[in-house]
Amino acid sequence: MKTNWNLPENIRKLGEAYLAAFNARDFDGYAAVLHYPYVMINGAEVAVIYEPDGLNPAMFDYMQSTGWDHSIWESADLIQKQPEKAHVAVSFTRRRKDGSVLEASECVYAVTFENGRWGFKATSML
Repeated sequence: MKTNWNLPENIRKLGEAYLAAFNARDFDGYAAVLHYPYVMINGAEVAVIYEPDGLNPAMFDYMQSTGWDHSIWESADLIQKQPEKAHVAVSFTRRRKDGSVLEASECVYAVTFENGRWGFKATSML
């Protein structure tokens, strides 16, 4: 499936690593692409994760129970960038095993360059 990513190479590679780990249900790989503390904003709910142990590996089980099989970033656009921080607007779909769309949504990721690498620092989902 063709997607539309308008990102610098280093941030594109981070997005690819995130999706690969997420879709493989690779909890350690998912945790490794984040910077801590990591902030998740979903609607009016805010969660601050201070270390990888604060993430819940059961999230993949929950998502599978809804019919989710994998996610696709349909588009990803760099909307702001400084040397050590960027904001990326993403439209994504969550899909069933047969490829049909289970859910479509949008979010903004804040990515930062810390300790010699790019990582996700915050997610705000609509």
